[in-house]
Amino acid sequence: KRHIVLAGLGMQYDVNATNNLYANFSQSFRPVTYSDLTPFGSIAKIDPKLKDANGYNVDLGFRGSYKNVLNYDMSFFFLYYNNKIGYINKTQDTITYLFRTNTGSSRHLGVEAYAEFNILDGLVKSNKYGKLSIYNSFGFVDAKYVKGEFKNNIVEYAPKFINRVGLNYSIKGFGINMQYSYNSKSYGDASNVAFA
Repeated sequence: KRHIVLAGLGMQYDVNATNNLYANFSQSFRPVTYSDLTPFGSIAKIDPKLKDANGYNVDLGFRGSYKNVLNYDMSFFFLYYNNKIGYINKTQDTITYLFRTNTGSSRHLGVEAYAEFNILDGLVKSNKYGKLSIYNSFGFVDAKYVKGEFKNNIVEYAPKFINRVGLNYSIKGFGINMQYSYNSKSYGDASNVAFA
């Protein structure tokens, strides 16, 4: 049995009717689950001393809109993750296998930004030709281990850049969306092993 108290606080300040500043703080807890303790391959192994993970997140942002022409949201965040559960490659008797364990503690520092520019039914007031908008969603994160065996390594599955650019168009109940997505490289495990 676990009895965990988690705190959280969110605040918002309205600059005017369409724009506001916001800030949030929240704690998190991730227990070791049955699936974490179940082997996931014929030669995979699990650390018998696997521990629950916990952490906290802080973010500060500014969001709003301007005359139905521009919608935006920009935030800065800091995330701390303690006892992160992950995979590492280990070798025993010339056999390489995945080992699920607590890989260490990490910190994630970054920016998330979103902007959408309404062209038809926004900049152009008439919706005779439908609604057309262009948007961009951008994320930057610097995620590194700060404690443990992999200190200063990049956290796995945490690309530094994620960018999505798209186009929305709708008219008389019909809508279409086109999007281009880019993710920078990331590692698959905490040891940051690169395979050719």
